[in-house]
Amino acid sequence: MRRLIAIWVGKLLCIAGRLIGKKSSASPGEIALRLCPTLIDDINKRVKRKVIVTCGAPEIPEALLRQLKPGGIMVIPVGTEGQVMKR
Repeated sequence: MRRLIAIWVGKLLCIAGRLIGKKSSASPGEIALRLCPTLIDDINKRVKRKVIVTCGAPEIPEALLRQLKPGGIMVIPVGTEGQVMKR
């Protein structure tokens, strides 16, 4: 429950910042981490079945591969000249 509250407080602070004209700020993330210090670890422990990457990369990053469950699916544009979607 604490993790959920921390995430929502961070999101609400982002929205509030945009409403008052701030383009970006680290404060929402810092406050979320104060509310739930294990937030990053909790998120990193979750293993994903599917990963969709919207920015291209010259090769598939190992960090993303480690997040996938065995048999998981990743969709990512790969290549340096003319990218090819890999699945």
